[in-house]
Amino acid sequence: MRPPSPRLAVAALLLLPVATRANGFALDIQGVYANGTAGAAAGDPRDPAVQFVNPAGLAALDGTRVTAGGMLVFPRAPFTDGGSTLAVGAPIPGQNGDGAENGQVPWVFASRRVAPSLTLGLGLSTPFGLATDFGRDAGFVGRYQGIASRIESLAFGPALAWRVSRKVALGAALAARRDHVVQSLALDLGSACVGALLQGGDPDPAGTCAATFGLVPGASDGYGRFDGDGWSWTSTLGAMLEPADGTTIGIAWRHEARGKVRGDETFALPAGAAGFFAAVAGTPGALTGARAGMALDLPDFVTLHGARRLGPVKAVAALQWSRWKPFDDVALVADSEATGLTVVSAQRYRNAWRLALGAAWTARSRVDVYAGAAYEQTPIRDAYRQATLPETDSIIVGLGGEVGLGAGLSLALGWQHVEPAGRATIDQAAAGGDHLVGSARPRADLALAQLTFRG
Repeated sequence: MRPPSPRLAVAALLLLPVATRANGFALDIQGVYANGTAGAAAGDPRDPAVQFVNPAGLAALDGTRVTAGGMLVFPRAPFTDGGSTLAVGAPIPGQNGDGAENGQVPWVFASRRVAPSLTLGLGLSTPFGLATDFGRDAGFVGRYQGIASRIESLAFGPALAWRVSRKVALGAALAARRDHVVQSLALDLGSACVGALLQGGDPDPAGTCAATFGLVPGASDGYGRFDGDGWSWTSTLGAMLEPADGTTIGIAWRHEARGKVRGDETFALPAGAAGFFAAVAGTPGALTGARAGMALDLPDFVTLHGARRLGPVKAVAALQWSRWKPFDDVALVADSEATGLTVVSAQRYRNAWRLALGAAWTARSRVDVYAGAAYEQTPIRDAYRQATLPETDSIIVGLGGEVGLGAGLSLALGWQHVEPAGRATIDQAAAGGDHLVGSARPRADLALAQLTFRG
């Protein structure tokens, strides 16, 4: 048995949320066309949503365009316990669970050609998000390493595309990003009490904790939660080249500036916890709540994409590289160490890539269908995989279509499925001493819809 520090008993507080695909919690594809081709057409200028990946694509759009839509996300990530233990060595009492939550991802994009060589754009997007929640009272076996974990980002800003020549276009975009982060977990104060008394030489620490403070390992849980908000910036640069009629090649770089989230740590403790902290741990007032903050180092994205028109069929492809490596140690710093908790969580993300291939077919006038497939690498290393983010490399398939409705309006519908390349194994020893062992098989289905006006 490893005696846990009372304050380290909640050291797994900072976890990040479950996502629908393998690229961490990034929602790096926006629009039905891009998602319906599994990302292969993310840089192909069919509608104003192209500015999310490559704003230079706006140069190919004439008149006024407005696209509004979103996707419903239906993820599944059932966790199966494989022998998890408390800090005192006993099995963790609890049950398996599936914390993946359904979600909605909206977007609105617009563009207007204001001069023969100049097009302006505007976008509202959700670049990061989705969540997991196993339920505070559900008795999830992994509750000491995470119950609920959520990040919601909303970005809004302008874009500009300049047609340098008939074959070359450049683009740039800037957006303000609002981040909302919620993290929570259970606190095994029974094991913390036993560990502290054992270090102090008590011959019967479990009996003393139960009789004096009413704290029993695995049965006297507290609850910790962080809820915070912050602002940051997103900037995108892109270029598109048409080396031959019907062929386009593009490259884009999206940079996420370092964000800062500020909020509150709150705790709900069992009746005997205050007495334990005061009498044994020597920290009266511990875990009563404090203001806290954390920095968010979110990834940059580099996308190389191309398209080739072959009669009624357009072949599309995209290779994306995501620079996740700076998402390494994430620190939640409490303003008051006496009443709050400062935690450093090792994420150790690696850079990752996605390769997508697809095609769009003009079936008849005002009717197009498209499809695609992709292989996407997860940025999460096996040694740091968590129950709240149990992803592996993924295979993505998409299908969609668009039909003209008249009066400049068209309706696009799509579907995407994400299937893991393998089962996700989890083997995490927390700073508090508990050890979570198990596996999960995350997958997701996405239903997509958007309305586009072309005038």
